[in-house]
Amino acid sequence: MKPESDFSFSEPPVETAPSAEPSLHIPFALLTCVVAVFMIAQTVGIFKQRSDLLKGKAQLTEESKKRESVVKQADAIQTGFSDLFMDLLILSKSDDDAKQIISKYGIQQNGQASPAPAETPAK
Repeated sequence: MKPESDFSFSEPPVETAPSAEPSLHIPFALLTCVVAVFMIAQTVGIFKQRSDLLKGKAQLTEESKKRESVVKQADAIQTGFSDLFMDLLILSKSDDDAKQIISKYGIQQNGQASPAPAETPAK
């Protein structure tokens, strides 16, 4: 062993011949590129899904507003039929024709909820 170090500031560095071992820089660079492409593809896909979701939400809101009038109309018709059947039930108490219609179509009044019993005071 030499007491002096192998490195000297006064001497230029000695160039060594390229080693026979393959470099790991190229596989890591390729792997990094593949991961970057995959992440870019995922990001683009997410942005496309987000824009499709926003378009779907806008369409759903628009269709909901369009159907609001239909729902109101159906509610009005249901209320009209309910009133008509209630009048028919009331009329059936005094009219035989109304009784025949009620028995023929099986029209009946839903059981009305009885009033809630009064709470007993706490002792």
